[in-house]
Amino acid sequence: TEDEIMDLYARYVAYLDFINTQAWCAKVDAADAEKNLNLEKARKKITMKENGKAVAMIDALIEIDSDYIQLQDVCQNLKNYHSLVQLISEKTLKDISFINREISRRISANKATGRLAMFTP
Repeated sequence: TEDEIMDLYARYVAYLDFINTQAWCAKVDAADAEKNLNLEKARKKITMKENGKAVAMIDALIEIDSDYIQLQDVCQNLKNYHSLVQLISEKTLKDISFINREISRRISANKATGRLAMFTP
């Protein structure tokens, strides 16, 4: 019915608002994680240079450091979550467009039926 489809539309729009908020939060979390990763790398570079490590080896040593790997994993997981939420948002937006087209179709059909009654004897 018209009431049910309008209720469905309202629910999808509310869900999209929620998903978009989650996408924003995920983006912020991923950016924070990336910042922490970069800070950890900088700290490790400074420490290794102070300890006399060879400059050519520093980046390789950082890449295999367990703390750095753990921060990389956290960063990647948050980026993956952000991508997933973005996909859900895009899919929900497509669903809303489909529902909106159905509402428009029904409105057009009702207008045509109403006009037909006005012009028939």
